[in-house]
Amino acid sequence: MARKGEPGGGKGKRKGGDPPGKLDELFAEITRRTDAFCNEHLDAEYAELSRMVTENLRGEKKSPLLKGTPEGWAAGIVYTVGWVNFLSDPDQKPHMKSKELFRLMGVSESTGMARSAEIKKLFKLTAFDPRLCRRSLMDKNPLVWLIQLDNGIIDDARRYPRHMQEQLVEMGLIPYVHPDAAEEASEEGDGKEAAEGDGVGDGNGHAGNGHPT
Repeated sequence: MARKGEPGGGKGKRKGGDPPGKLDELFAEITRRTDAFCNEHLDAEYAELSRMVTENLRGEKKSPLLKGTPEGWAAGIVYTVGWVNFLSDPDQKPHMKSKELFRLMGVSESTGMARSAEIKKLFKLTAFDPRLCRRSLMDKNPLVWLIQLDNGIIDDARRYPRHMQEQLVEMGLIPYVHPDAAEEASEEGDGKEAAEGDGVGDGNGHAGNGHPT
């Protein structure tokens, strides 16, 4: 799955077969439903992520959007984004139980779950998946901050000092400098591995990446 027009998804990435006019109509109808629901019951970030999922589904060579109903897909898409971000957890804001989500979206639970299962399988999604993680959860999502050193060790970039995290951002290995980044490495040498011998990369001058793609 690609984020916001990155390679691998979105309009113009489809490779033959599916009628573009029909898919455009389905995309418009599904996003109309997801936008309306998220803006009323969740928030703008859920609407944006749901639209991104819909765009990636439209961009598939054999788009699954051509089977099923727009309301079923809309419910499955919003539910999937919520599942990744633990929407049913009362500690999350916003939060909503799945039964309530499907009721408000006018579909049966079995239909919404079926569409969601297709999405999860197609894009190999996991809970806390960085590709669909809300910004409010990114700071504490360990999957976002994993990097691979030259020696093959997977490390947590959050413990690196700010200047090293800035380099990792430039390399595209982490999305931004973590708010808790220290100005300098700690006395115990946290983060020094990448600067002293191990490095971040594959040993051939190329950036390594333990971050899920």
